[in-house]
Amino acid sequence: MVGANVVRDFTIGNTRIKIADDYCKKTTCEVDRLLKRIAEQAQRQFSAAATAGKYGQQEDTNISAANR
Repeated sequence: MVGANVVRDFTIGNTRIKIADDYCKKTTCEVDRLLKRIAEQAQRQFSAAATAGKYGQQEDTNISAANR
């Protein structure tokens, strides 16, 4: 990853993982549009699940601090 802006570098077993945010840099307007699209899609999914009777609360999953 030459020239990448690596924001996270870790290993899982013998695999090295590097996470770069090069394609994540957005303007405030782009972020707002993206969040609106995500909210609209989530609302459609929640409505469809509720209509189908498949809407229920799931148990929380614990995620270790090392994997956040």
